[in-house]
Amino acid sequence: MSFNKSIIFENNNFRNLWFARTISYFGDSLYNIALMWLVYEKTGSAFHVGLILVAKFLPQLLFSMIFGVWIDKWNRKWLMQISDFIQAFTTGVFAVLLFVDVFELQYIYFITIILSLCNNLFGISNTSILPELVKKDLLITANSLLSTSQQVARLVGSTVGGILIAYTGEATVIAINAITFFVSLAFIQFIRYEYTPK
Repeated sequence: MSFNKSIIFENNNFRNLWFARTISYFGDSLYNIALMWLVYEKTGSAFHVGLILVAKFLPQLLFSMIFGVWIDKWNRKWLMQISDFIQAFTTGVFAVLLFVDVFELQYIYFITIILSLCNNLFGISNTSILPELVKKDLLITANSLLSTSQQVARLVGSTVGGILIAYTGEATVIAINAITFFVSLAFIQFIRYEYTPK
């Protein structure tokens, strides 16, 4: 499959979505490293790290089908922005708690579940809106670009995250992730999209 550069450089809607997803993937990678590091550092328990991973992935498994049906009844652009805002607010509060040296494991489980649900909502909304932003013959290219960006952002984010944690601490890295959600929200705002109720 040859790369069609027009999908990014000429399609403003897809370009904004691509920027939003890429910065969000990067922020998520930073956050995941910081979270695992923080939980293990505070508890010394690999068991709790494992439970956090369960809290992260189980809600996605349980609610994916429900969200998939429900999302078609709502404006996908708004759903992505609401998701970004909730994630920005939640991680921002989490960062503040860490800055003032408040660590409660139950808070982390609660925050993880909220972020997992919002991330799932965003991802399904993204998948649903993409065919309305990109021509049918360019959908494969668009999905490939989003997938490649995800892998690269995760690799770079994990590396940068480890370095930042070592020099600035977990709270700063989590605060950076909160900022990436606001950046993602801003890019999505520039997407020109008119929702047609089904």
